[in-house]
Amino acid sequence: HTSLKNNKSVFYVYDTIGRLIKKFDDHSGTDIGERITYKYANIKSKVPIEISRVNYDTIYPICWKEALRIAKRKGVKLKEVEIDVYYPLDEDEKKDPNREWVISDEKHTMTVNVYTGKASKLKKKYISGHGPM
Repeated sequence: HTSLKNNKSVFYVYDTIGRLIKKFDDHSGTDIGERITYKYANIKSKVPIEISRVNYDTIYPICWKEALRIAKRKGVKLKEVEIDVYYPLDEDEKKDPNREWVISDEKHTMTVNVYTGKASKLKKKYISGHGPM
């Protein structure tokens, strides 16, 4: 299911007998919101047991929604927006003060710092070998 309001998709993954085994949110290929994984006590069980939950919106002080609000104020068109951030693999990466959300629409790109919310200037997107779009 994809929301037309913010281009967010919600995915539900089921096993071969129709039981929910995973639910996660996505925005243009980037994990957002919660990712929940389930298991079952046995093959006949219909009651899911939650085995893991990650809330990607709480990893950084500036979550994807706030980054999009900042980008909108800078002129990014949210109807065509894509977002990207590389979530930390370890504690050292998580503490990197330069980690940024990369936000793009069809013509522009910009970054928003995940800790401070400081935004870069809106820049024209480049296509390799073709200069600005």
